[in-house]
Amino acid sequence: MEINEIIRLSFRNLIRRKLRSGLTVIGIIIGITSIISLISLSQGLEESITGEFARLGSNNIIITQKGLSGPPIGTKALTEKDLEFLEKFNEFEFVLPGYIKSAEVEFNNQKVVTLVSATAQNLADERAEVFGFEFAEGRNLNDNSRGDVFIGDVLAKDTFDKEIFINSNIEINNKRFRVIGILKREGSQEVDRIIGMSEEDIKELFDLEDTVNAINAQVKEGVDLDSLVEEVKRELEDFRDSEDIDVQTPAQLQEQFSNIIGIVSIVVVGIAAISLVVGGIGIANSMFTSVLERTREIGVMKAIGARNSEILGIFIWEAATIGLIGGIIGVFLGLLVSYLIKLGASLGGIEINIIYNLNVIIFALVFSMVIGIVSGLWPAVQASRQKPVDSLRYE
Repeated sequence: MEINEIIRLSFRNLIRRKLRSGLTVIGIIIGITSIISLISLSQGLEESITGEFARLGSNNIIITQKGLSGPPIGTKALTEKDLEFLEKFNEFEFVLPGYIKSAEVEFNNQKVVTLVSATAQNLADERAEVFGFEFAEGRNLNDNSRGDVFIGDVLAKDTFDKEIFINSNIEINNKRFRVIGILKREGSQEVDRIIGMSEEDIKELFDLEDTVNAINAQVKEGVDLDSLVEEVKRELEDFRDSEDIDVQTPAQLQEQFSNIIGIVSIVVVGIAAISLVVGGIGIANSMFTSVLERTREIGVMKAIGARNSEILGIFIWEAATIGLIGGIIGVFLGLLVSYLIKLGASLGGIEINIIYNLNVIIFALVFSMVIGIVSGLWPAVQASRQKPVDSLRYE
């Protein structure tokens, strides 16, 4: 029996049992869908984080309060006193206070949610240098920029039905601001949708008083960055009388975020793998049932000369095909799910990058096929070992 005949018989049997085959493949579909969508989203997120930290360069120190998602009990927010203390370090070229908030922006009777950021007006040019801001139109903020903002290119051109131009008015948390600058498109959703305003405006808009979200310090050339990080951390903790701050370089922060994403990915992929195990058990169960149903058919094939290896090949190919079909459908749904998540987040004002990795897709297809083969191997061996006489007498 030639290989094309084995494949033909396998497909014929699967089509004949299409309902059972369809139900059997669901576990594989769920597992592969979860894995593909998760990896696509996590790789996109990791690339975005890497790009953002790379923008900061290698000669910066970032000071933040421990617990970025919300301070734990007993911690104190960074304040302007901490900023003044850091400005006394001779190793710094300048020290940038950072204010970052999420706000509702309205233009042309449409509303979206995006990030609003600010720093001291006299350091607006330094911030543009550190973060690589370049203006396509208009200008940067200055000491007289109360009520003015600059915005990212995507926010200006692609977010609302009507394009935002220089001197257009937008409302941020129901307060009107004038657009005086539009940044060049960077390809980073965080920058391309950002709004920059003056320190006084963001404090008034969000009632920040003297709190600071983060502090970015530019280090002078020739200074040992690692030693300075330890020194700043030690002295600032003594000044605050508390060990509730993080002093890190962009590279260290990037590594932390990457580790967190990696751990979450492993956990969720592990959960998704349970679906694959369930799918494998389903394939094995379906194949065992198929062997029992086709006992007489196996006997007839053996009686007319079919070898054990050919019977084995028919059943293994059936199991592999079930796994492969589940993998193909799972890959398609995984890509679709990740895209729908990106689309849904975008409608809510949150941009999520996704990366479709061809190697991951190929691995998913091969892995689903292997799951099918492994699950169907023992039923296939049992089918191949049946004796023709016993099979023909089976009722």
